[in-house]
Amino acid sequence: MSAGQCWWWFDSDLAAREAARLLVTGGRLLICNFSYLTLTGNVCARSEALVLQHNPGWTMSSWTGVHPEQVRALDEAGFRNVESFSYTVDVPFSHEAWRGRMRTCNGVGPSLGPAQVERFDRDLGALLEAEFPGELLIPHRVFATSGLKP
Repeated sequence: MSAGQCWWWFDSDLAAREAARLLVTGGRLLICNFSYLTLTGNVCARSEALVLQHNPGWTMSSWTGVHPEQVRALDEAGFRNVESFSYTVDVPFSHEAWRGRMRTCNGVGPSLGPAQVERFDRDLGALLEAEFPGELLIPHRVFATSGLKP
């Protein structure tokens, strides 16, 4: 059983218990996450600062990409041999692709009206041209947690 890019939307404890119920003995649950990293002054940090200008109530900025709550949820649900690991990778983005990625950010597309999203996108385009010309290399953290059903 696997869960990718969705676990944080679940009630972790409930989801882990349900996964344990569904898995056969010795079955493995694998949770994978892929998050861009906001590092001081990088395009991610500057983009998120712009999100906060357009949506000051956004609470999910500066994500580290590390999920200890997933490890705890598997431990609490009775999984054995619970392990986690992470590594980082640079992912190339064009300006257009990064703007598209940021429009889908939960602090932008799902939270702002169409005119606000358009203003954000225009401002992000200007920021990218001024501060980050050329292709972007966006650091991402891959974080995985797994455990076996006893």
